[in-house]
Amino acid sequence: MISPAGILKGIALFILSFLLFTSLTSWVFLGAFLGTALDPVFVSEKIKESNVHDFFLQSIMQGQIQGQPGFISEQEMKNLFTSSFSKEWFDSQVSTAVSNSFAYLKSEKADFTASIDFTQVKQNMATELNKKIKEIEIQTGASIGIISPDSLGFPDSLDLAKAFPEEALSQARFAVSFLLASLNYLLILAVICIALIALIHRNLKHTLKWFGGNLAVSGATLLVLAYFLPSTVSSALGSQMPSGQQQVLQAILPFLLEFFKVIADKTSFYAIIFLVTGIILYVVGRFVIGRFVLKEKKAPANTEKTKPKK
Repeated sequence: MISPAGILKGIALFILSFLLFTSLTSWVFLGAFLGTALDPVFVSEKIKESNVHDFFLQSIMQGQIQGQPGFISEQEMKNLFTSSFSKEWFDSQVSTAVSNSFAYLKSEKADFTASIDFTQVKQNMATELNKKIKEIEIQTGASIGIISPDSLGFPDSLDLAKAFPEEALSQARFAVSFLLASLNYLLILAVICIALIALIHRNLKHTLKWFGGNLAVSGATLLVLAYFLPSTVSSALGSQMPSGQQQVLQAILPFLLEFFKVIADKTSFYAIIFLVTGIILYVVGRFVIGRFVLKEKKAPANTEKTKPKK
């Protein structure tokens, strides 16, 4: 017959096992997500691989080509913009802006100072235009003048901080800080659960079996989630996106799929470690310790015969 103490022990172990499973899986997945979403190298590389530079260049040229000087053709002006706003320059600006943005979100910097610097671009364009003016003045003998960088019609820099409300930036920073702190809280919760399970069992064999089984189940669950994550995200986006915005989906889908693929790969790495470690601990607790370490010693039989009383 099961005693009330045994029932309470079973309930406590079930609750602790559930908390341990939840904390371990959440810790791995949240760590993989933050480690990817807040990785400036990953985000910068994905932006560089996209067509953001072409879109940026077209936006700049649309506002400037119409006011082009009369001594240069439209095609020459486009070539000048293309060479001045080069892919190398854009990639450098993106890396700096992303790095500064993430430093602010992770509370490594007090202020949000991400910007795109046009100073060198304006100087280069002014230099090339003045070379063209010099050639024309030599050929025609007419005096056209000199173009200064400030007369080109766009600012020295584009302050990205002004594109976001200060309240939104503060909320984003708080959210990131909370999520990063949650990683520590989840790990502490897992350690507490392990300690309480060991305290309830008061037996190394049962503790290793229980913890090993829980760790293996967590790893198997994470492997399943990691396997289905990219396809699930792709299907969800396709079903939720309105038909009129499918072009937007096609533009961002490769980036999102790559983003969740990296998360899935990181999750799989920890899942395999959990699964293998859990199986080893369970086997050690079930067979090795049970056979060699905790084997109960039986009391030696009393072979001395009782002498009959005279």
